[in-house]
Amino acid sequence: MLVVSDASPLNVLIRLGLADLLVALFKSVVIPASVAEELSRPATPKGVRDWIANPPPWVSVRVPSMPEAVTPSRHRGELARHVAYKHRFRV
Repeated sequence: MLVVSDASPLNVLIRLGLADLLVALFKSVVIPASVAEELSRPATPKGVRDWIANPPPWVSVRVPSMPEAVTPSRHRGELARHVAYKHRFRV
């Protein structure tokens, strides 16, 4: 099963110290590069920035193969997650 995440669930799980639940449930998680960028922003809690700077081996950061336009109802990370799941990733 392909599991693609946007920033919000990762941010919360990392801050709660529960990110390892993802590997227990799914074995691997793919996140779009724009989500990794969002988790790396200076306004993001330090623990989250540290986690994404050195993600565990079960996390794969990739670029979607078919980018779509950002709209007012979807920010970049959310859109990238949707596109990544819908169209898969380029390797």
